[in-house]
Amino acid sequence: MELQLAIDLLNKEDAAELAKKVT
Repeated sequence: MELQLAIDLLNKEDAAELAKKVT
């Protein structure tokens, strides 16, 4: 479960970086 939380955080950070690149 803790690993899933870590993965979710990484995914959110990656999504934010992708959004910055796209915008």
